[in-house]
Amino acid sequence: GGVSLVGCIANILGLKDTKNVSDGATLADLGMDSLMGAEIKQTLERSFDLVLSAAEIRLLTFGKLRSFEKGGAAGGDAGAASGAGSPTAAGGAGAVGKRTDEHAIGDGTQVKFSADLMPKECLVRLESAAPAGSKARPVFAVHAIEGVITSLIPLAQTLPVPVYGLQCVEEAPLDSLEMLAAYYIKQIRTVQPRGPYTVVGYSFGASIAYEMVVQLEKAGDACQLLLLDGSPRYVSWYTEAQKQRNANGEVVQAVDEAYALAYFAMVCGALDYGRTAKELVEAKSWDDRVAKCAEMVHGKIPQYSRQLLATTAKSFVGKIVASHMYKPSSKVKATVKLVKPTENYAKLQGDYGLSDLCQQKVEIFTVKGDHRSMLTGDSMKQIANVLQQLF
Repeated sequence: GGVSLVGCIANILGLKDTKNVSDGATLADLGMDSLMGAEIKQTLERSFDLVLSAAEIRLLTFGKLRSFEKGGAAGGDAGAASGAGSPTAAGGAGAVGKRTDEHAIGDGTQVKFSADLMPKECLVRLESAAPAGSKARPVFAVHAIEGVITSLIPLAQTLPVPVYGLQCVEEAPLDSLEMLAAYYIKQIRTVQPRGPYTVVGYSFGASIAYEMVVQLEKAGDACQLLLLDGSPRYVSWYTEAQKQRNANGEVVQAVDEAYALAYFAMVCGALDYGRTAKELVEAKSWDDRVAKCAEMVHGKIPQYSRQLLATTAKSFVGKIVASHMYKPSSKVKATVKLVKPTENYAKLQGDYGLSDLCQQKVEIFTVKGDHRSMLTGDSMKQIANVLQQLF
């Protein structure tokens, strides 16, 4: 009690003064990105007992927030739309007490870990609609930030060719995105020694998929590339936004590390983002920060060992840092298609900055949903159709 809902949300958005914010301005209009969205979702659930989907949070206005504060009848009309179809129904950040089966740990929209946390196999054959013994050229799919391929399994099942998923195992090098891409190329060559290759990158995986195509083309292999709500610019824009928000202009490594680990703690253990970051900044070193983060998350999900949580946290942050540092070295010749969802936090230009990175014109498709729900139902079928144009 005593904390103003409007003040809380304004603080997350980085707004110093809300007096001049019009009642009609939505949170999306006010520059909310997906990390802010996850933090707002968590705050609404924890402090104000409001369970909203990502889509509803995007459309929240300051007028609505003010009326919630006055009337207190927030739960009824706000939560009503958050039914089974909403991306938060399966274990969003607030569902920690209700989690018995560990199928979904995450913020509901941007990040979703699988029960394993750290994958054991780098290249896995996914179930698809290819006939047994199919000699068709396979599709290679690259994971999102959580490092596992789980979210692309339903899409793979609809495809009439063999599908392989790449996963970020503990041995995968994270010194740079180029090294990670080279590691994955070695893996795919064990299945298909020469091109042409069809590569799919989802979310954070779009940067890796793009860099794989850069390297494959340099080696003389033709490629086709499908990007699902991602591009090399997408993650670096996103991390830039975070850095500007967290360090007030000056880059302080301890602060960056603390906030990156706090993001992991929030999506994996439903911990409070801001409070966790402040605690982690005080740790003396990176290793201390990781250990403290693992300890805090272990308190929330004790079925995972501190060691596994520390390894997963390091890998998570390593991927964020590698993608932030990544600067593409050349334009790709490949056919490139981008699929975007209708609901998006990202304030990127329409083609996610891809026209600067591709020699051919990028074909752009839009499907209904958000970052996660685009991979389900009719939207997934549309993505499968786009992909089949590449076979």
